[in-house]
Amino acid sequence: MASKICLNCGDKGFPNALIHCVNCLEFVVHRYCLDKVTFTEFVPWLCDDCKENEITRTTNFDVVPPGTDLVEHSHVARPVDDPIWRGCYNIWNNEYTLDGVVAHLSDKASQSVSEKAKLLQLHLHFEMVSKDDLWPKYFNTPAATVDDIELFFFPSEARHQDIFDSMVQDMIGGEHALRALTPYGELLVFTSTELPLRHWRYQQKRYLWGIFRETQGSSSRLLVPNMNQTPDNVLAARDAVNDRAPAEDDAQVMTDELGRGKRIRKTIARFDDYI
Repeated sequence: MASKICLNCGDKGFPNALIHCVNCLEFVVHRYCLDKVTFTEFVPWLCDDCKENEITRTTNFDVVPPGTDLVEHSHVARPVDDPIWRGCYNIWNNEYTLDGVVAHLSDKASQSVSEKAKLLQLHLHFEMVSKDDLWPKYFNTPAATVDDIELFFFPSEARHQDIFDSMVQDMIGGEHALRALTPYGELLVFTSTELPLRHWRYQQKRYLWGIFRETQGSSSRLLVPNMNQTPDNVLAARDAVNDRAPAEDDAQVMTDELGRGKRIRKTIARFDDYI
């Protein structure tokens, strides 16, 4: 169970001012006990044990000049040069719409991942939810490794960088992740800060990364509503179960499912307030 005693002052103090170690999530410190006090920014704080372990792993893994991008110099998974997908993010339960996003295949991804990525819709409709609700159990606790990545996501152009960075920052601060339903399962997207510290940035920028997972608790026939379908997109999204092109009612089913989920969450929230 995570400690709720500040490692700096040794007191409980104000619980809402506590932040967890971003690596082990076990130890906490008050924001007002940090060298640089802030109450509005995300603070990537590491406890002493995790900081020492990170330094040890970095030293043993690869020796690189200070300030260089460790992702690019390490012998681990990295993005393939040419994008495998270009399109848009729409976060249906949030304000964000990213008009220019590219996905780069990990150089350690399987052929199956490559085929799925090539068939992604132009417009990906995501739900932003708690990371804990999506985090795969087979990942190392508390963090995944860069070798777990199947897709790297970046803004397609410099003009899209600001809104991309803003959404990533909000996801980090709220401990959120993204989920989109596709004809062949779920696409889960996490922030780079869910990885070990040395892999938080690529070319000096934080990024998003994703994996495919079989759809949890729903039919593989459910498709994400696509408001800009083209003949090629429809053909690419053919249902793998009965080998037919998706009909209009598939999108309606998905819309109904999303609406039902929102109603359930609201009911639970009202019940929690009551008790």
